[in-house]
Amino acid sequence: MGPLISAHHKQTVLDYIAAGSRQAELVTGGGEPGDPSLRGGFFVEPTIFDRVPNDAVIAQEEIFGPVLAVTTFADEDEAVALANDSAYGLAAAVWTADVARAHLMAQRLEAAEVFINHYFSSTFELSRSPYKASGHGMSEGPDAIYEYLTQKAVSVKIGEAPAW
Repeated sequence: MGPLISAHHKQTVLDYIAAGSRQAELVTGGGEPGDPSLRGGFFVEPTIFDRVPNDAVIAQEEIFGPVLAVTTFADEDEAVALANDSAYGLAAAVWTADVARAHLMAQRLEAAEVFINHYFSSTFELSRSPYKASGHGMSEGPDAIYEYLTQKAVSVKIGEAPAW
């Protein structure tokens, strides 16, 4: 896990972790790494919270740090409702061995990018369109038309299916 971009960003992530600790169960992480050689940098331990209510700040905000908020759901309808109950819509992921079912979920998710059986690509962004309060708009040149459209990109990992 690499460093965050600045001391300010590190503190912001630590503040989210503190807020999350008041609203959910901290499973692991939650602070600065124990390794003394990392103490002077902008490092935060990978952090996992469980039983996160959907109205918790760590479920509703874009943290941009190594923080995972785990929320359970009973069925697809509840999963979609929980995912869409946010002001943001940068990206979403669906993990399943049933790719046809994943595409149906992707249609229902309010996100500019939906990844199936993987998450993000390190080489390119799929969508150039902002979605909800996420992303940046385009306001000049031939791409200005995208300000009036809602695009969605879906990426599917081809190959070995998930074990479940």
